[in-house]
Amino acid sequence: MIANTQSLLILGICLLVGGLALLSSSAFPALAQDATPTPLPPYASILATLAAREASPDSTAEPAATAAYATAADSYCLLCHRQSNQVWVLASGETLDVTLDVNVIINSVHGEANTMAALACADCHPNWRYPHRSFTVRNLREFREERYAVCQDCHEVQYERMLTSAHGELLADGHVETVTCADCHGGHDVQSPNEPRARVTQICGSCHTDIFAEQTHAVHSLTPTGEGDDLVCTDCHGVHDIGAPNTPTYRNRSPGLCVDCHVDGYIVGKPESSD
Repeated sequence: MIANTQSLLILGICLLVGGLALLSSSAFPALAQDATPTPLPPYASILATLAAREASPDSTAEPAATAAYATAADSYCLLCHRQSNQVWVLASGETLDVTLDVNVIINSVHGEANTMAALACADCHPNWRYPHRSFTVRNLREFREERYAVCQDCHEVQYERMLTSAHGELLADGHVETVTCADCHGGHDVQSPNEPRARVTQICGSCHTDIFAEQTHAVHSLTPTGEGDDLVCTDCHGVHDIGAPNTPTYRNRSPGLCVDCHVDGYIVGKPESSD
């Protein structure tokens, strides 16, 4: 008898709890609908933006949405890369500082000065999500050679000219020490190469140190610093399509190059010295 009474009591309590739960869900539906979800932390919001973008890569985004995505993507990268002492150690034992000062990019030609809008991290580093993919490069030289090809995404004409230049031919022949785009222009800190003009000579002089000792260049007042030069290297050698000066093709072009300045015994703009 006591056992039956206890069972009925337990059953009654269960029915009472169930009834109250049902009454709560039907009587206060607005309360559940109006509840404010807990705000996502910044990094989760960024990841959500990236996931939405990747889910529909062919969608056409409005300019504001595109700018918002770029900001989110940059913020995602900067979660780590604006922290100090971020260093990548390669198999060779060489290290690469991967801490980024955002002002370096902002003040570069790819930053606020870019007439096509400032570049985002993902424009040059597409699909670099954390954790990063494994690299097979063994040293910094191989890393730079792998990375410089991204420049053709925007600078296709210049890139194609470089491939057929003296520098490009050396790279194709396996001379890993030959310059790439970043060696002349930099990486995140890219500046206009000819403002001031002396920068052109400084860039070339960083590799061709022996050239400035030659008399043929001294006549034209070329100096390793480029300060006060009448000419800069690219005036005679070209820019991205630089040819080797000891080839028949280049020698056949030289009279035409010289006549750009030297006409009938005069240097264009001033009489030639009689010395």
